[in-house]
Amino acid sequence: MKKSLVWMLSLIWFALIGNTFAAPMVGNAADYQVTVSVSPFPPRIGDNVFSITVKDKYGKPLNHADVKLSFFMPSMGMSGPKVNAQESKGTYAAKATLAMHTDWQLLVSIKPKTGKKVTANFNFKV
Repeated sequence: MKKSLVWMLSLIWFALIGNTFAAPMVGNAADYQVTVSVSPFPPRIGDNVFSITVKDKYGKPLNHADVKLSFFMPSMGMSGPKVNAQESKGTYAAKATLAMHTDWQLLVSIKPKTGKKVTANFNFKV
């Protein structure tokens, strides 16, 4: 009985706590690894803050790049917000207001100080 109670309380605790941590989305754009996290997690209708890190093929953070986020709703064939990310200590961040519960596609465009623009594609739900 005691083991069952401990087991049940543990499951409830993990179910509640597990939803508070953001699982980052990881993708590639040419030779760069792009990681995107969102707060709050899971994303919701309204304001969401997207944090982006970009690392080169050696794992070194890419600084001083032009990073833009473009949101699309593929199931509706509609565009969403387009925002410029601001850099702070090697991490880029942007606030985007998402208007609907739907599947979203996020395109992260990265233009290094020198070099060509590259794009990483991510999918998520609101």
